[in-house]
Order: sequence, then C-alpha cells, then structure tokens
Amino acid sequence: MLIDTNIWISSFFALGIALLFLGLDLIVSGRARDVQNRLSAYAPTENKPEKDQAVTGLKRKGAATRWGRDIQTELARADLPVTVSEYLLANVLLSALGFLIGLVLLGHPLLGLTGLLAGLFAPRWYLRYLQAKRIEAFNGGLEGALVMLANVMRSGSGLSQAMESVSREVAPPISTEFARVVREVGLGLPIHEALDNLLRRNPSLDLDLTITAIKVNHEVGGNLAEILDRIASTIRERVKLAGEVRALTAQQRFSAVILTLLPVAVSLIVFILNPTYISALWQSVCGFLMLGAGALLMLTGMIAIKRILAFRF
Repeated sequence: MLIDTNIWISSFFALGIALLFLGLDLIVSGRARDVQNRLSAYAPTENKPEKDQAVTGLKRKGAATRWGRDIQTELARADLPVTVSEYLLANVLLSALGFLIGLVLLGHPLLGLTGLLAGLFAPRWYLRYLQAKRIEAFNGGLEGALVMLANVMRSGSGLSQAMESVSREVAPPISTEFARVVREVGLGLPIHEALDNLLRRNPSLDLDLTITAIKVNHEVGGNLAEILDRIASTIRERVKLAGEVRALTAQQRFSAVILTLLPVAVSLIVFILNPTYISALWQSVCGFLMLGAGALLMLTGMIAIKRILAFRF
C-alpha cells in the first residue's frame, strides 16, 4: 500500500511539474498573440475572405476560439487579471491538489475524487462570486452615472464627452467601464458596438435598457437627457423595491445559511472531539451512502430556498 501511495504521489508531482512548464511555455509564446488580442478588443478588424483561410480543421479552430472567448468574457466580467491559459492551469493544479489531499491525507479514493471535483470547480465558484460582487457594485452606481450623463448633456456636451466625464468623476467599476467605452470609440469603434461590448462585460438589465434607449435615440432623435433621467428614476424605484424585499426576506435567508452550515459545523466538532466515532462515515459503504444522501438533501434544500427567495425586478 505504501508503494502504491508513493507511485501516486510521484505521478501527480510529475504531472504538476509538466503542467507548470507547459503553462510557462504558453505564457511566453503567447505574448505577441496577447498584444493582438488586446488591440482587437478595442478596434475592429477586417474579416479575411473565407477562401484565404485553411479549410482543414477550420470548424475545430472556430469552436476552440469561441470557447476561449467565452472564458475570456467570464474573466472580464469578474475583472480578474489573468489569462485564459493561467485560469485553465489553476483548474488543473487545484484538481490535482484536491485529489492528493483526499487520497493521501484522508486515505480513501472516493475522498480523493471529491477533492478532485472540489478543486476543479473552485475557480469557477470564485469567478462567479467576483462577477456577482462586481455586477452588484455596477448596478448600484449606474443610477448616479445616468444622472451625471443627463446633466452633462444638458450643458451642451455630446454623449462621448458625457461618458468621459463619468469616467473621471464616478467611482469604479462604473468609471473603469465607461473609460473603456471612451477608449474604444477613440480607437475608431462605432459607439453602438462599444456599448454592446459594455453590456457583454456587464450583463445588467438596467444597462440593457439604457443602451437600447441610446440606440433608439440615435435612430429617431429626441431629448436623450430626459430619457436618461427617466431611466435613472426607474432604476431608483427598482433599487428601493429590491431593498424592501431583501429586508423582508432577511430572516429566511439567514435561516437558510444556518441550516446549511449547521451539519458541517457539528461534524467538524465531533471529528475534533472524537475522530473514531465519526470516521465510520468514510470507512464503509453505508457511511458513504449516508454522506451522499445528506449532501444531496442539503443541496436540494439550498436550491429550493434560493428559488423561493429569488425575486426578479
């Protein structure tokens, strides 16, 4: 058993070292491509004719490009300064680390598999957390940004000058996003495409309504400052209503957190006080079935409570 454990440890350390050198190679060799990708994010590039492209493997290459762009969009929404290759490398290394912890330290293959899955999904969960936190901050400052846009436009400035004022005066992430829109427009990108990129980085219903109003105003004309004021008033009422709903459901949400963490806390306390008593849960098939059934029931309860308390405005 000791020899098998040493083989597992040596294999995964060798895999980790190989992946580390592979990631360094991708980072070093992708410098030029990173510069081109960053420039293409700010300025449009002309599409080459299809006859000039290689036919072999074109569909596979397009799928890989779309997959990489999806990950890049997710990283941009979270404002996480890492590349796609670094993010994928973190997934692989954390998965290997979780597997080694479950297999070597806890001493069971199923716990190793659990650690592998936890390490695989941990970066995704962290990414979702950063995205939710950032979009909440963005929605919280959007109403004030629209009021400033309307006031600057009433003074005689255009939309681009108003967005530049917002990028200087408003706190991040609003200022960062509007500054990027101003840079994209300055590099030659049409304003409607720059606004579409803004919406892709910040999937907000309020921002979608604002950008739609700006596009319609550019097509048919009208008083854009007054339209922005009305949208800001609508957002203000929605934020007020959302705050009231959160206050009314605070007790239920707190109860859901307590009911979710209570079994885990009790299990840790029992493990610290009497490890032999609770270790039967991961040393027998019946124990694993009980753990799986408990985790499934807890997950079902969390999803049910989240669905009940999820209000869309």
